[in-house]
Amino acid sequence: MRRDIIVIGASAGGVEALRTLANKLPAELKAALFVVLHIPPSHKSLLPEILNASGPSPTIHPEHKQSIETGRIYVAPPDHHMLVEADHVVLWRGPKENNQGRQSTRYSARQRKAIKRGSQESC
Repeated sequence: MRRDIIVIGASAGGVEALRTLANKLPAELKAALFVVLHIPPSHKSLLPEILNASGPSPTIHPEHKQSIETGRIYVAPPDHHMLVEADHVVLWRGPKENNQGRQSTRYSARQRKAIKRGSQESC
C-alpha cells in the first residue's frame, strides 16, 4: 500500500512555524502529516489544540495503533516515539535521544522486539 506522508520535527521554538504551516495547508490535504515536537516530558502538549485553531486539518495526539487517515495531522505525545506502520501509528516510550549529553542511537534486543510488536511499554 502506498501512502503519502509528511514528517516534521521541531524544537519548542518551532510552534509558530508549525502554526503558519497548518494555516497554509489545503483543506483537502492528500497526505497524512506527522509532527514530533521536542518538549520536556513533564510538559503537557497543547500543539493539537493550537494547530486545530490554526488550519483546516484535524490535529490529534494519536492513540497506539490508531489508523492513519489522509488530511490529518498526528502529533507525537510528549515523551513518546512515534512510528508509521503500513496503516497505523505505533507509539512507545523508548531510549532518550540525548541522555546527559550522550547520544543514544542503538536499540537493545529488547527494544527492537518492543518496537516490532508495537509495544507501549517503557524500554
